[in-house]
Amino acid sequence: MSTKPPKGIQSKKYVLPEESEVLWHLLSGLSEITDTSFEQWDVLSFGLLGGVDVAQQSNLLRNRAVRIQVQTHRASFEHFCQTLQLGFEEYTLSNQWAEDAVVPLLHMTENVFYLNRAGVWKLSLSDDGQTWWARNRLGKSWNGASFKPKRGDRLWLIENIASRNIQEVIHLVLAEQCAHFINSVGVETQVQTWLNHIRRPSLRKSWHSILSEMTDYYWASLQLYNEIHAEADVAFREKYIQFLLQCAEYLHCPDLKSMALDFRRSQRYWKQLGSVLLDDGSPHLRDVPVVDWMDSTAVFKNAAEFAEEDFDKNLESRLALMESAIQRIVVAERRFFVMVSEVLSGLVRGRTLVQQFKG
Repeated sequence: MSTKPPKGIQSKKYVLPEESEVLWHLLSGLSEITDTSFEQWDVLSFGLLGGVDVAQQSNLLRNRAVRIQVQTHRASFEHFCQTLQLGFEEYTLSNQWAEDAVVPLLHMTENVFYLNRAGVWKLSLSDDGQTWWARNRLGKSWNGASFKPKRGDRLWLIENIASRNIQEVIHLVLAEQCAHFINSVGVETQVQTWLNHIRRPSLRKSWHSILSEMTDYYWASLQLYNEIHAEADVAFREKYIQFLLQCAEYLHCPDLKSMALDFRRSQRYWKQLGSVLLDDGSPHLRDVPVVDWMDSTAVFKNAAEFAEEDFDKNLESRLALMESAIQRIVVAERRFFVMVSEVLSGLVRGRTLVQQFKG
């Protein structure tokens, strides 16, 4: 019997604020980006930093309830740099760092960012080339002489991107996301691992093992639902649709705009997956959608009470429904990304013909 709540439960974020802000600084010099509002930027950065995903992980620790994680997205700045093949270095700071130590880094690249508890600061050399100053997204600035880092603060060095335009950036990002869903590696490999843990009870982290203990069953149902229904969205699919609509405007591609709305079809399969462990026969499971799952004390009390119920889980049928929902998600989303890939290929052929005509 588990005696403690799952370790590491936290509110799910579609993108880290500091990574979104660094990306804004990096791309704000592109003329097409200057009029983008903060709200639009949050959506655009979500897609540019990686967009959506399909995967699942679980942790089984002694004397702790199971920890379930569903990878509905994969937005990270490191992923963005890999996609665009941008050089990226990170320095973890201590209070021993001084103002002078930053100057050589600023001579290496224009894109040096200081990340601390107060936010993200873009560093720039002064005219003398020996001193520097910092500015954030809101326009607040300070001189490098005030630089007093604390342990854990970071400096990011990123290769210059000024030679590219936003259309090229979006094209590369979308092409990589298409490959992630279409190719044999990526989503296919991730989902196969998930399905193996459904189909093979002998595996240590199999879903049979997770759901055989009643307290773990409750925690799994609670987490599965909330991992998928984060921030009133379903697997962040609506946010990705809004990203695609912005891409259609930047690429001047009405076909992509009409296709983006078709991506909503997979949402109903995600909803089915999120609710596959819930049952009206149990008041505790029925209340999962309205439970504050960050209140671990109250939720663990519910889990303990659920363990006392005489509840027929119908385990095999529930796992069959889970497998079916996952397969439908993958089929629907792979089909969508195949169509996006074809649209991108058409845009490339069109640009090539225009260049040949001008030549």
